[in-house]
Amino acid sequence: MERSFISKKQLIVASVFAVIVAGVIFIAHNWPVSKLVVCDVGQGDGIYIHLKQGVDILIDTGPDESILECLGREMAFMDHTIDFVFISHAHFDHYGGFGAVLKRYEVAHLYVVPVYTGAKTYVRFINEARKVTKVHYIHGQEDIPVSPDVTFHIIWPDAQWLTREYTDGQNLQKTSKDMNTFSTVIYTTIEKTGILLTGDTPFDLLLHATASIPKPVPILKTSHHGSRTGLNERLLNSLKPSLVLISSGKNNRYGHPHAEVLTLLKSFDIPFMVTAQDGGIRIDFRGGRWYRRPSF
Repeated sequence: MERSFISKKQLIVASVFAVIVAGVIFIAHNWPVSKLVVCDVGQGDGIYIHLKQGVDILIDTGPDESILECLGREMAFMDHTIDFVFISHAHFDHYGGFGAVLKRYEVAHLYVVPVYTGAKTYVRFINEARKVTKVHYIHGQEDIPVSPDVTFHIIWPDAQWLTREYTDGQNLQKTSKDMNTFSTVIYTTIEKTGILLTGDTPFDLLLHATASIPKPVPILKTSHHGSRTGLNERLLNSLKPSLVLISSGKNNRYGHPHAEVLTLLKSFDIPFMVTAQDGGIRIDFRGGRWYRRPSF
């Protein structure tokens, strides 16, 4: 039987080719580009935004350390600073992973709504954060510049809504109301693309909060993990999104995303992606356009 051998030259050529391919993949994945990643954190929210100017932002941290896998994959290897963290509201599935983040990264600024339901874990979270980062309370609608050309517009809760429950001005204050009604809603534009991040805000408040933002809104992170409380026909008609992103855990006990929400999106012929099925969801922004990419 004639034996086949790979020559040394062929082996060298194959090795060089493999290195080139790996390099191209690495450069393509890490080339300066603005991106939004809905991290697969199970039943919770954890959204990472990287701006091409080098700014790193987190909106919520999920319930546990699973956010670290997403950050380790999406952030530059030598980057250990997160410039801004926004915690939408005082529910554990939105802030529970913050302690894990602090073990690996420095956080420059933390923004929170100063209203909570009395959970001691939230008080501990704020107290621990104060030791290592600057904590800002959101007191109503405001504009927060996060880079020279990107501003986060806090469009909910507004000051009037907050002052019904929050009168202290300095310390956390308890509320007996539904915490979701205090959830932070952020509207921003990256590379000319409008983005709406809704926390767990009920759809009636979203209709009110989004009344004056530019429309259509191409990218919508739907509220409350795809719950029926976070999206309805009126809101879809108003926002007219091109893509809807849903963060929910596999086989979660709440049934998120609810079947009627998915049916509604299908009836509007709006593409949607769900972390429970698709894993991490990544959107790249370049030259005034956006592109869906897998979050490897």
